[in-house]
Amino acid sequence: MGANKGRGADVHANRTSLCGNTKVFHRRHLELDGSKGLFLSQYLHDLGVFLHFQKDILLKDTVILQNELATPAVFRVLDEEAVKEKLGRFGEEDCARLWKDSAYAPKHPELAALMNKFELA
Repeated sequence: MGANKGRGADVHANRTSLCGNTKVFHRRHLELDGSKGLFLSQYLHDLGVFLHFQKDILLKDTVILQNELATPAVFRVLDEEAVKEKLGRFGEEDCARLWKDSAYAPKHPELAALMNKFELA
């Protein structure tokens, strides 16, 4: 459990909101309106620099700066014995139970949407 708490700090530090991202661009004195920011974000997403699913209702306001940081949350579900016994099938209850005491709990809807995006749910 101690390892997860340390990892939790990483999760929050390496995830940002779209609003926060736009402020960073402006702080660096770039002339960037909303549409240019979204274009740049899509370009960086396409290159694999970070994850930003602009057209997903739950994920559009979240930018995952380090893709690897979402992986432990996914594997926490997929490696669960009860999920394995059900041949990889799981539901919202499983995710809520497995993420409730972790840094992932506040981002449960976004993580579930991310898993759906990659056809893991």
